[in-house]
Amino acid sequence: IKLPIKLRAIGNWQEALVEAIHQRAALEELARQEQDASGQYLRPIVLLQAQPRSSKRETLTVEVLKEALQKDFKIPESQIAIATGSQRGIEGKDLFDPDCEIRFILTVRALAEGWDCSFAYILCSVAQIKSSTAVEQILGRVLRLPYARRQGQPELNQAYAFVTSDDFAGTAAALTDALIDNGFERYEARE
Repeated sequence: IKLPIKLRAIGNWQEALVEAIHQRAALEELARQEQDASGQYLRPIVLLQAQPRSSKRETLTVEVLKEALQKDFKIPESQIAIATGSQRGIEGKDLFDPDCEIRFILTVRALAEGWDCSFAYILCSVAQIKSSTAVEQILGRVLRLPYARRQGQPELNQAYAFVTSDDFAGTAAALTDALIDNGFERYEARE
């Protein structure tokens, strides 16, 4: 698995998105270098967790985040997939295919269980994550190492998470507890 996990809480969702986009671009450059050295293809993907739609308040839905990616950051639509209960933008796509352009997968909860893509390196969550189970499930989607082996570039052996949770201490504690519950030593989880 990818360790350590670089977790950063950012109060503003646009800033969190900027950080995730920049981290992905940096990792893609390292992935190109890794491919030159090893011959193995790697395309870092951002898993972007939106807020659920609400009739009571305005939320940062999948549609809002997709619009921001396209308008504010000029990300082509071909690089964005939506994977929710009703939209299955990655179904039938081979995310490991070098011809696949997907670099951002937007979801709410649909990928929490049973989804696996080792090219997913970065979690950017604008949802309010508080429970250890929710943290464990969504963060678990970015922990598997590509090709089940360590890469030559150290940054490609780590996972990255940018969260906008109001309760950073709670989120970090929940993450630590989730890792310990899954067999990590306390010092490893803290790191």
